[in-house]
Order: sequence, then C-alpha cells, then structure tokens
Amino acid sequence: YFWKHSLSAALLAQDLAERGDYAQPDDAYLAGLLHDIGRLALLACAPHACQAHFFAADDAPLCDAEQQALNISHAEAGAWLMEHWGLAPALVEAVLHHHAAPDSVTTRHPLTRIVHLTHLLQEWAASGSTQAPDLDRSARFDSTTLLQVLASAELRVVQMAADLGLDISAATQAAPPPAAAPVRELA
Repeated sequence: YFWKHSLSAALLAQDLAERGDYAQPDDAYLAGLLHDIGRLALLACAPHACQAHFFAADDAPLCDAEQQALNISHAEAGAWLMEHWGLAPALVEAVLHHHAAPDSVTTRHPLTRIVHLTHLLQEWAASGSTQAPDLDRSARFDSTTLLQVLASAELRVVQMAADLGLDISAATQAAPPPAAAPVRELA
C-alpha cells in the first residue's frame, strides 16, 4: 500500500505540474514519490513506537499521533531527511507542508501547492466520497480535471504493476498492522 500510494502521488503531482505549466514536472514526480518518506524513516528509527502508525491512513490524525508519540511528524522527518540528502529546498518544503492547512500553502512555492493538492486529492479519493472534489484553492483545476488526473494516475499505477508482474489488487487502503510482527529496536 505504501508504495502504491507513493507512486500514485508521484504520478498525480507530475500530471498536475504539467497541466499547471510548472516548469519542472520531474521535481513534482520526485516530491510526490517521497512525500511520505518520513513514515519509513520513523519506522526505521523507532519501530515499536511507529509500527501501528505506519499502517494508518495518511491524514491529519496520523500526524497528531506521531507528534504525541515521537514529538515529530512524518512530514517533519521526511523534510529533515531530504534536507540531509541535499535535495532542493523546494522539494523539502513540499514534503514538510503536505499536511498543512489549505490556507497556509496558498503563498508557498508552486511545488508545495502541487504536492499539497496531490495529498488532498488522495485523501478525498480514500474517503469514498461521491461528491466532486473542490480542493484547489487557487482555482487552477476544476473538479472534472482533478477527477481525470486521479483516474489517469490510478490506471497508470495498475499498468505499471501489471508490467512488473505485481498484484496490487489488495493494496486499496492502509492495512492494519500484522498481528505479531517481530520488530527489533535499533541499538
């Protein structure tokens, strides 16, 4: 599920960047792909504390739970990691703010707005709502366009998985943690 979600975000962000005339759609793809990399970082650093969180949906309650348990959210951890890797500040900012309140990203870097919109679109899709999404505060993308972008990304992810011989049919939502997954803390 994690990688399906991340690849879908990459394709969504790239498509939104291209449709929005953002000059670096490859950066949008990378930011979408890595927007939740902090979840893996937290799991690697504190497996017992993060195991249940890792399997939770990527939403605001997740960030709150991470903040309470670890004093850091996956968005903050991912941004720190990407900064440590020397990635561009625009990529770092996009990852850091993908869970931010919609009004707080309207004046941020275009890449941040793209990844934020990508996150909102995925959150809307996971909600199962049948009402057309009105998620873009910049009014650059109407709900029809957002639905087209979402459908295209979903088809591309399925096709990529099929090309690789992977069955992702069960990866439709965040799964509960395994019953007795043995996990060791790093020393």
